[in-house]
Amino acid sequence: MATVDGEFGQRLQRALVMLDGKGLPRGTSAPLLYRGLWKLGFRVPPPLMMGFFPNALLMGAFSGRPGAW
Repeated sequence: MATVDGEFGQRLQRALVMLDGKGLPRGTSAPLLYRGLWKLGFRVPPPLMMGFFPNALLMGAFSGRPGAW
């Protein structure tokens, strides 16, 4: 799934296999935004492996609407 090479790619694959083994849907363990970032070569861990604030910043940057106030 992920096209990130090297040690990070191996760790990412192991994390995704572990999350799949827990019965999580792929949309939860690897959302579309993260899959796109991995395909572009960004070394971002799966959202369930990140902390709250990095997740909030990453997801908020792409889902925030300008002029929503």
